[in-house]
Amino acid sequence: MTDSFVAGNHQNFLVAGGARIAAANPADPLANLSLAFLGDPTYADGRTASTSDYLDAANGYYQQDAQRMRAAGYGDRVYGRALTSGGKTWLQYWLFSYYNPQNVLGFGVHEGDWEFVQVGLDADGAPDVATYAQHDGGERCAWSQAQKTSAGAPIAYVALASHASYFSPGVNPRGFLPDDYHRGGGYQVAPTLEVVSPSTPFMAWRGKWGASSSSPVAPRRQGKWGAPNSFNADANPCTVGAAQAAATARAEDMGAEVPAPRITATRDGARASVRYRFARLGKDRDSRPTTLLVRVARDGAPEVAVARRVRVRRRDGRASLRLPPAGGGPYVASASAFSKRGARSRIVRAPLR
Repeated sequence: MTDSFVAGNHQNFLVAGGARIAAANPADPLANLSLAFLGDPTYADGRTASTSDYLDAANGYYQQDAQRMRAAGYGDRVYGRALTSGGKTWLQYWLFSYYNPQNVLGFGVHEGDWEFVQVGLDADGAPDVATYAQHDGGERCAWSQAQKTSAGAPIAYVALASHASYFSPGVNPRGFLPDDYHRGGGYQVAPTLEVVSPSTPFMAWRGKWGASSSSPVAPRRQGKWGAPNSFNADANPCTVGAAQAAATARAEDMGAEVPAPRITATRDGARASVRYRFARLGKDRDSRPTTLLVRVARDGAPEVAVARRVRVRRRDGRASLRLPPAGGGPYVASASAFSKRGARSRIVRAPLR
């Protein structure tokens, strides 16, 4: 969220005292906004941070920005820490989403979304319990009931649009609020771990991660950060049945090998034409490519990019994208294929000619 900008079009800002004090675009005359700029009690330039400060991404390009930043390498990360509390060791995992679109008549939608999963270790250092955050509360399961990959990692089913984490696939009714759909048929990932601590500047920052009224505060400012035992005790008891637990979450799907296409890219005025061809598509639903994420970026400037997702119906096809704004290139095209269940191919690249 701190780095998102499209030169000449829109960018994110840090707002303090009602005024913009830092901007995501390094070419902007304001201070350069980044994770490293955030801090507590002061920003990188020495100015004092306040609880009324916030990151502002209000521009109407949430989905495009999120896809573009993810394609640039910002996605698929989890921020983890270990702590001892009440005689128990907890492994905490914090996940950030750029935007939360779930709402009722427009209420509830917000910029930024910090989600949370924790695993408790017994006196021998072995996992014995897990707690997943779900909106204002959570759910706890014995480790034996949590679904796991073949490597032993816990699996979280993330609800569409709301990002709440569940232990098993399904649909969770929420009364007058929208149902949580966490069926497990979407994108799957084993995120890269980045270790953080109470002194990691952006984890301790005092402001809000978004300009919406319900945008979240940083993890260190949330009660779960320092009270994992209480969060676990207050969570709802596990609802995963024995039959569901035995299903083990399609662990093999995450390792399914999706074929990558070959691509060529040409320029047509202000647009790029990316042609792709698969050597094979196959019939196995775990590995057959069904969608393709195509991206065009300025060479050497991955943050200046556009991205598009296209449906794969045949072995070959073409995707047309507008060129990134502000600049004449050179440009590089990249593509990655996804199966229906979310497994992903390697990323392939080609220069724009």
